[in-house]
Amino acid sequence: QESNLEAIALPSASNSILLLLYDPLLLAKRLKSRIAATFLTSLGYVEPGRTDNALQQLVTRFKGVDLPHEIGVFLGYPIKDVAAFMGHYNLPVNSQRLWKIYGRGRRSEALADVYQEHHTRVANQLRECSGVSFKLWRNACIN
Repeated sequence: QESNLEAIALPSASNSILLLLYDPLLLAKRLKSRIAATFLTSLGYVEPGRTDNALQQLVTRFKGVDLPHEIGVFLGYPIKDVAAFMGHYNLPVNSQRLWKIYGRGRRSEALADVYQEHHTRVANQLRECSGVSFKLWRNACIN
C-alpha cells in the first residue's frame, strides 16, 4: 500500500486486463540507461529515455500484436536476454525462468529469482485485493 507502484493498462485481445506495474523512478532510470535507450531506439522508439513517451509507444505497439517482445526492457529483464530472444544476439539458451536466459546466466538467474519472489507476492495481493494500491497511468486510480 505504501509502495510507489504505478500501472498502465495495455491493450489485450482477450477479455482480461493486462497491467504493467512499475516503479516510476526505477523505470525512468532503466529507460535512460545508454544500453536500454540504444536498444529501444534500434527498434524504432523515439526518445525512449522519456518515460511517458516510451510507455505510450509501448501501448501503441501492443495494438495488433499479442505481446511486443521489448516489454522485457520495461520489465527490467537483462537487455542481453531480451535482444537474444528477439534474434538480435546469437547466444545459447541457458535456462528458462520468467524469461529465457541466454549466454552466461548467473546474474540473470539471480535477478529472475528476485522477480519470481516479488511476482508471487504481488499476484497474491491482487488476488486477495488487500493492501494493493497504485496509480493507473492516464486512467482512473485503482484502490
